Amino acid sequence: MFVVVGVSLFGCGKTTLDHVKANMSEWTKVYYLGETENCYASISSGVREKKYLMNGQSEEKTAFALLSVTLDHEISSTLLRVKLTIDDEQLERAIEFNTLNNSYMVDLERELKGTENIELTVTGQTFKLNALSNDFVVDDKKALEIASREFDKEITKKKNFNSLNAEMYLRILDKNANNFDDVFWCFTVLNVDNESFSIVISTVDGSILAKTK
Repeated sequence: MFVVVGVSLFGCGKTTLDHVKANMSEWTKVYYLGETENCYASISSGVREKKYLMNGQSEEKTAFALLSVTLDHEISSTLLRVKLTIDDEQLERAIEFNTLNNSYMVDLERELKGTENIELTVTGQTFKLNALSNDFVVDDKKALEIASREFDKEITKKKNFNSLNAEMYLRILDKNANNFDDVFWCFTVLNVDNESFSIVISTVDGSILAKTK
């Protein structure tokens, strides 16, 4: 009898974690945050599905950097014009209002490393966005390890020989998505039978803060 410590094995020696990494439909790796008295802005960056279909299967990937801007007051337009400086590159965007979270959002279509110097100008105010993910004790890789152990049975029950009939998402939950003045990892499994399982993980100590299944 063999005792397997950590993440279980299945299919040609691959671990659950190996299959999770191969089936990530959204994998946030870097997170920037900046705010003023009346504006809150963040950038989540990593890789995601090119055709973003929530169908239990992860396909071709592309880089993303999702800029989200939330104002504490309404403006008359559904478009918000912003200026963004990433190191020496200057960008101007008219970003669209998303009614689902009451924020203005746009994909900058790149993968950030967390080492960039970023400044954002919104409604005449310029402020810096800081790479909070650089200070996470539990980074994206550790978060996937924790989630793979916690949801091992839910992930592997949809395996088909050496493939997995499920897709995974790793996102950041920030203060816009919760009532805490902090940020957390949120990992979700969605399989081909439309069953969904989610877990919220502390970026400080890796503790499980919430779990749905």
